[in-house]
Amino acid sequence: MPFEAGELKAVGFIGGKKVSEFVRRSPAKPVALRLVAELLDRPLAADGADAIFVRAEVVDELGEIVRSARVPVTFAVNGSARIVSPAQAMTSQDGTATMLLQAGTRPGKITVTVTAEGLLAASSTIVSKPALP
Repeated sequence: MPFEAGELKAVGFIGGKKVSEFVRRSPAKPVALRLVAELLDRPLAADGADAIFVRAEVVDELGEIVRSARVPVTFAVNGSARIVSPAQAMTSQDGTATMLLQAGTRPGKITVTVTAEGLLAASSTIVSKPALP
């Protein structure tokens, strides 16, 4: 079947009643970046060793990830943390670029910003917590 842009909707029913709905749309042109910090329902410990992945997603005007996007992005960090790998600048693959953020030893706000030419930048604030003894 040839590809055709559009919308795919899945609707779940139990006993004839609609209980869920999930919609996927074909992405349009990339317009912005979105940041996702993978905290896994736990705080980032300010112990100088704890680390999390932070993912930049290239999205269209509806927030759909543009999987075909290969965009040079640059990460910046402000606060007690550092980018471990890869480098601050990289090219997105499959519409995403991921970096590893390592906490410093001072608890508090860490702001991560990602930029790319021609796209709206994104920022996210992560709060690191004091390390447990």
